[in-house]
This record gives sequence, C-alpha cells and structure tokens, in this order.
Amino acid sequence: MKLPSESSSSEVLVNYSVYTSVRVDVKHETNQLSAPIVDAYEALETKITERKKKTKESAAKLAMRDEKNDCCDSAVVNLSLELLSATGNNREDIRYKSLFTKTPSRITVQPIKDKSSDVKVLIQKLSTNSGDAIYAKHLSLIQAAVAELDEAEASYQTALVNEQSSYDFERASQAALRSTLVRTYGKLIDIAGKKNADNYFKKSADKKKKEKKQGEKPIEP
Repeated sequence: MKLPSESSSSEVLVNYSVYTSVRVDVKHETNQLSAPIVDAYEALETKITERKKKTKESAAKLAMRDEKNDCCDSAVVNLSLELLSATGNNREDIRYKSLFTKTPSRITVQPIKDKSSDVKVLIQKLSTNSGDAIYAKHLSLIQAAVAELDEAEASYQTALVNEQSSYDFERASQAALRSTLVRTYGKLIDIAGKKNADNYFKKSADKKKKEKKQGEKPIEP
C-alpha cells in the first residue's frame, strides 16, 4: 500500500480514501473499517471548503485594500496639483513647501504603513492652517482616504492570518486521514493478510513510474 505523496493535493487524498472506504465496506469481514475512513475524509473535505472560502476572502480584502490605497494616492496627488495650480506651479511657494517636504510621488510609492504615517503628518500640517481654502477643502478628503486605507489594510492582514490558519487546519486534517489509512492497512493485514490488504487501496496505471519519480516508500503498519 502506498499513499499519495505528501505534495499531493487534499482532493487527491480524499479520492484515494473514498476508494478504500468502498472496498472495505462491501465485505462483511471488513465493513467496520469503513466509517473511520469516511469520517476522516469528510473532515478533510470540510477543511478544504473552509480553506477555499478563506482564500477567496483574502483575495477580496486585498482588492479592497488596493482600491483604498489608490484612493489615498489620488487624494494626496490632487492636493498637490491644486496647490501647484494656485501658486503658478511654484514648488518653492511656502503653501506648497510647508506641506510637501517629500514629493507626492515619494509618499505614494511607499509601503502602506509608511505611507499612512506620512499622510497623517500631512493631515496635521493641513489642520494647523485650516483657514486656507485649499487646505480646508482637502483636509477632510485626505483624512477619510487614509482612515479607509488603514481599515482596509487591517482587514486584509486579518484575512491573511485566517487564510494561513485554514491551511494549517487542512494539513492537520490531511495528517489525520493518512494516519487512519495506515491504521486501516494494519487491521486489514490482520484480517486478510498483506497481499490481500494491498488490494483495498487504489493503484494507478503508471504507479511504478510515479513512485520512482516521487521517491515514495511502502507504508508499513
């Protein structure tokens, strides 16, 4: 008996297990061995479903984070453009220079954590000069943009943690199913002998070729 390689997908292991569960179930002397296998592969199927769900959730959170990141970039750039328009494109004008000690492009290309920090410094500068019409106009826009970015980033990081946990749970469920199959093999040897026990486990047409390539070794109880 040879189990699918450790690199095989959970779906491959489930299909392999279904084969054995049916083979043992149809014989009176071995049918008591079927239920533990079914329970184990159904538990793995549940973990597969959960992992797929968490992977989709993290993808959606990433998309929203990137959207809010773009919105924050736009808010910073729009402030810069309006100030330049008002000052005759003079970057040395005090209204512009006091805000942008870094160029807008240097702010927007940063990792999100650093960008958020710099934008909050920009917000503080805008707040201290809120009597300026342009400053006042953009203050609330940039405040909202960075707040939404921070929230989206936090949601994405949480989703990543949940996704990783779902992979960990799936791997644990895989290991439990493999252990169940190995125990079943040992019991089948006791009941039917080793040669007959091997017949309860799925064999592929090119088994020898695959086993040589993957370096699989026989499983002994």
